[in-house]
Amino acid sequence: MSKYELVLFDCDGTLYNTYPGVRANYENTLKALGKPPMPEDYDWNRCIGPLLEYVLGVELGFTEEELPLAVKTYRSTYPKIGIEGSLLYEGMIDCLKGLIKAEVKVGVASSKTQSNLDATLAKDDIAGLFSCVVGPKPDIRYTKMETILISSKMTGISKDKILMVGDTKYDAIGAKEAGVDFYAALWGFGKETDFTEYPFVGKGNKPTDILQYVLT
Repeated sequence: MSKYELVLFDCDGTLYNTYPGVRANYENTLKALGKPPMPEDYDWNRCIGPLLEYVLGVELGFTEEELPLAVKTYRSTYPKIGIEGSLLYEGMIDCLKGLIKAEVKVGVASSKTQSNLDATLAKDDIAGLFSCVVGPKPDIRYTKMETILISSKMTGISKDKILMVGDTKYDAIGAKEAGVDFYAALWGFGKETDFTEYPFVGKGNKPTDILQYVLT
């Protein structure tokens, strides 16, 4: 029997390879608002995981005054450009169904807005697999820690029985702040070296590796 009763997944870079759609939508936002394109050697993986406002302001160079319109522009086109370009990682369905079969609940705790989360999961008809799906609302910005704690409250499962799975240091930091165990998803956008400063109980190169860790 697993020590965990709930496994929470980040969305971008953990459940889904969102790189193609996210990059295309950021590039569209830059173009729509008259900004020059990013250098050819820019590492777009830096834009996967952090909050939208951070990416637009710090990574892509929008000023504080420009930021509200940049956020509005990105969000308005994301359902068409971003979501349609998102692909479930190979083996993820087997991972989710394997956990559920073992009576371990699965959920999503993400920095992606709730509406985009719901639309992404609906695209592949997998929303019904999850016991909780938590992301920021248009008028309420949650930290990663807060999405984890809200998930705990929604499911009634204590923090010591929750495992957070994510691919970036932001997921690791959120798990540490929330007081839950963290599993590093090395199939995503982060690198193994990203997690050296943060505690993690396991790591995997493919989604089904989680099954072996959680169920043994």
